[in-house]
Amino acid sequence: MQSNDLTGNSHNIPNVIKTILVVNDSKLQRRIVRSMLEKRGHCVIEAKSGEEGLVMSALTYPDLVLSDWMMPGMSGLEFCVKFRELGKNRYSYFILLTSKSAKDEVAQGLEMGADDFLTKPLNASELHARIIAAAIIRACNSLALRGLVRKSSAPISRPWATSSLADFEVRRIK
Repeated sequence: MQSNDLTGNSHNIPNVIKTILVVNDSKLQRRIVRSMLEKRGHCVIEAKSGEEGLVMSALTYPDLVLSDWMMPGMSGLEFCVKFRELGKNRYSYFILLTSKSAKDEVAQGLEMGADDFLTKPLNASELHARIIAAAIIRACNSLALRGLVRKSSAPISRPWATSSLADFEVRRIK
């Protein structure tokens, strides 16, 4: 039986992406993204800066973060690093929104803790597909934290640094 969960799809994808934090200095961009997400049933929290995003994250730790890369003050990349430090025992999927497409910049973002990238202007279908991927990864991480899945070569200390789901193995429950 397939259910329509908060990821807004009819696949058997776990209901693990409920709260999404949108960090962007542009009020218009935040509203556009909010509209796309709320149409899919997500609860959206907005922040106009990385600093405000950290405060919001401390109050309500989001399941997923969509952060603009280029913002005045704290950049999205700096916010990502500080956000990861907040939740060392929790995992949220982190997507950087950018107009950058150079491979070195993308690699830098991934090394600093981002899980994924979306280029601007955002496409609602692509955003939805990335949220489905995030839901699958969060579900695997949740199973790992409960001891049902483990990383085959090392403990999961930085789940966002795992190169692929192929690095995980499932243990049988007796």
